[in-house]
Amino acid sequence: MKKIMVRLYVYLKVDGIIDWYYDRMLGIDTKGSYPAPYRQIKNILQSIPVVGKNVCDIGCGQGRFLFMAAKQRANSCMGIDFDLDRIRMAKKNLTTSKVNADIVFRHANAMEFKHYKGFNVFFLGNPFGIEILDECIKHVKASCQLNPIQIIYSYGPNLKGKELMDSQSWLKSKPLFTGCTLYYSLVQSSIA
Repeated sequence: MKKIMVRLYVYLKVDGIIDWYYDRMLGIDTKGSYPAPYRQIKNILQSIPVVGKNVCDIGCGQGRFLFMAAKQRANSCMGIDFDLDRIRMAKKNLTTSKVNADIVFRHANAMEFKHYKGFNVFFLGNPFGIEILDECIKHVKASCQLNPIQIIYSYGPNLKGKELMDSQSWLKSKPLFTGCTLYYSLVQSSIA
């Protein structure tokens, strides 16, 4: 048990150093929230190139994923979050960022937001419960009928969310690494 605790401590310490480094490199501040670790975001963006794509982060927090996607030359980025303080911090990060890109942050309820048309990559870092996830997926599906999309779902310990995503017959899946799966549609015009 002691070995496991030591490994966990070292792992978290290394993540903290990596997170500090990337925040400085990007010119942003994301401490004080619970975003996906930069190590995980880097793995995602190495697996799924976003160059020239339009990226939407549902539950974006302070914008960590979007700043990394913009650095990887995504065409445009939009983040939505229900927490107004996190949106304010994300907008503040826009003023200090070293990334020159088209990034927009909107304060919105993910269950009600329906403006996903034109986006082809979605990131859900599992910031919410199953009911909200279900509504988000319905809105994404309805807004993206004509273009293939990719949904990156980082579920961590939330296996009910993964089960919901796996049950979407209009999506194919590909595991990226433990706790993170890519879901994608091939042709959406025939989705029922």
